[in-house]
Amino acid sequence: MRLRGLAAVSLLATLPAQDLASLRPFLKNHCYKCHGSRTQKNDLRFDTLGADLGEVETLRTWQAILDQLNLGAMPPKKKQQPDAQDAAAFVDVLTGILREAYATHKGNGGRAVVSRLNRIELRNT
Repeated sequence: MRLRGLAAVSLLATLPAQDLASLRPFLKNHCYKCHGSRTQKNDLRFDTLGADLGEVETLRTWQAILDQLNLGAMPPKKKQQPDAQDAAAFVDVLTGILREAYATHKGNGGRAVVSRLNRIELRNT
């Protein structure tokens, strides 16, 4: 049973890597100037950001990128803005990848989950 969970995590580590690689040009064009090798604003560096979404910190960073784009907070207004179509495509792809990653993290590895009832639930049964 435990092997299924490990297999899911290793699958998670390999599948989105190809899709995340397709997002790198967007990051390079719009994010590396402030979050690259020379400058790391807010201690964020995207040029070395991994693709292993099994690592919680990596998953959080990709989620933060998505959140900032969805909010329209990044790139800053004074910087060159991406085309609306490019930004929308980036957001769509990253949303799908992260949705799969969260589903894998949320999964129980095929095991039955048994939980105890609290007093109210027990009384209502």
